[in-house]
Amino acid sequence: MPLNIMYMYIMRATATHVRNHLFEVLGHVQKGEAVTIELKGRPVGQIIPLKKSDWREKVTVKLKRKAGKIRQTFSPLHDAWKNHI
Repeated sequence: MPLNIMYMYIMRATATHVRNHLFEVLGHVQKGEAVTIELKGRPVGQIIPLKKSDWREKVTVKLKRKAGKIRQTFSPLHDAWKNHI
């Protein structure tokens, strides 16, 4: 299977465009797009994201952080209640 099929969006750019607008191109890659680099009209390489962005992973991380804060908040109450019984 060609590498291009793995990505939802494929951007094509000339080597000159990539040189002149590197951070813009990297922004596209960061959003999950693959970039095919062309030299004299022929594809010569690709810049691909290391890992596809997954919104579920971001939400899970946020929920784990909140759960940790809740545990820290209620832990002293739990210990006090345990000692009271």
